[in-house]
Amino acid sequence: MTSSFWAYLPSPMATNSVPADHIKLDVPSPFSRAPSDPLRQLEYIEFPLLSSFLNKSNRFQNLGEMMTLGMNDAAISPSFIEGLTLEGPVGHTARKIAYLIRLPTDEHRLKVGISWLTKSAIDSVASLQTTLTKVLSGS
Repeated sequence: MTSSFWAYLPSPMATNSVPADHIKLDVPSPFSRAPSDPLRQLEYIEFPLLSSFLNKSNRFQNLGEMMTLGMNDAAISPSFIEGLTLEGPVGHTARKIAYLIRLPTDEHRLKVGISWLTKSAIDSVASLQTTLTKVLSGS
């Protein structure tokens, strides 16, 4: 019996993406059996297929290492500048800019940017309110 390549791809609609012939023959499946796994597996298939249909390049671009270290603290080591590491609020801002640049559409960039600015403004007001409350109460 010849199996096609497509028979082993996970179905995004199934809760368990194990091909039927693996179950009947008790052959170990190459796919895990968690209900959310088909959706995760689909991500690895979706982008290259969609990119090939849209004639866009899907090559990996190494931007370096980026890590969040807290609410307003991050570290970023860009791959294109050897030995440079941005840390603290500057690294946090550089990391957010890198993520904004990588978003697929200008509309998405605008929505995410506004969301980040709104969250920052709310956090700043809350921090100011907490500080003023402490100062006024004398503690």
